[in-house]
Amino acid sequence: MELVKSFCDSFMETDVDEVLRDNNVSKLVIGGMQTDFCVDTTCRQAAALGYDVLLVADAHSTLDHEYLKAAQIVAHHNRILRHLDSSKGRVRVVETGKVSFILISHYLTKACRRIEQSGAADVSVSQENEAPTR
Repeated sequence: MELVKSFCDSFMETDVDEVLRDNNVSKLVIGGMQTDFCVDTTCRQAAALGYDVLLVADAHSTLDHEYLKAAQIVAHHNRILRHLDSSKGRVRVVETGKVSFILISHYLTKACRRIEQSGAADVSVSQENEAPTR
């Protein structure tokens, strides 16, 4: 799923929540750029919306600024988000090596087709038993 956004919060003024719910997605794996802005805000909002979030500790980054180096910012956010619980969802932090995906081809293909047909994302599916391609 490709997301074009204008705010740090990936859910703000986008249809991400609707698309995820329409496809029965309840767990998110998050990584990306700008740990201290986009990654942090999206993790917190996803948990507030009821998603179980895995923030991949070594799959997000940011830029140095006048007070802290990027590595310090990443380490700080990994620490403060590692056990974040909201009233509906939660955030846990794991290393890349601890993330595993159990892919059920039929389910994944059907979900991607629904997303593709909705026009909400840039996803294509090549064959019935293959993973989606971008």
